[in-house]
Amino acid sequence: MDTKSNSLATPIAIVIAGAFIALALFFGGQGTGTPSTNNNEGLNNNGSAQASSIRAVDDTDHIFGNPDAPVTIVEYSDFECPFCARFHPTVERVVEESDGKVRWVYRHFPLNSIHPNAEPSAIASECVARLAGNDAFWTFANDLFTNQRSLNAAFYAERAALLGISANDFSQCLQDSSVRARVNADLNDVIEAGGRGTPHSVLVTANGEFFPFSGALPYEQVKALVDQALAN
Repeated sequence: MDTKSNSLATPIAIVIAGAFIALALFFGGQGTGTPSTNNNEGLNNNGSAQASSIRAVDDTDHIFGNPDAPVTIVEYSDFECPFCARFHPTVERVVEESDGKVRWVYRHFPLNSIHPNAEPSAIASECVARLAGNDAFWTFANDLFTNQRSLNAAFYAERAALLGISANDFSQCLQDSSVRARVNADLNDVIEAGGRGTPHSVLVTANGEFFPFSGALPYEQVKALVDQALAN
């Protein structure tokens, strides 16, 4: 590893950074491979993303937790992916237990070739965000993951209505090409970065370092990555 050649110069910093990288590579490896043996669903068996190429977080993103938190988990996810549904409460727990030190950014990675409801549900979630705001988006996202077998147009309309969105406004939004473009922008972003499976996540530290990992990692592993990021 490169850290060995620099160990004499800055031993403490290198040990910390090396541990962080090892964690990221190890955990990232847990999500690669075939869906039958790993906690993700993917396009192929390639590895993790070149995370530095993902777009910066801004005020158009869907953010859960403290917007100014020093550590960010950017998740590229698919509402029809069972592994994404499993991972969703894990990230929620990490953020809620972080005392405002971690924020969660949700972006779309619809695997349309295997999930026919992935793109429609993503578009519906964008319309909820546009018409009812960030909190409504997260409520709607929770509903989608909790009711994956019910994903269809009628379900989206029903849940949108419960959030105070008129049927006419929701219908018009679903036909807006800019909403589909927003979903496709997220998809293109993660694919160009090298993402191959869902969920695909990138941990961003306070100093702007990127550490990608794939799959529905258990709470303990995600927490270990976050703790290392906060200590680094």
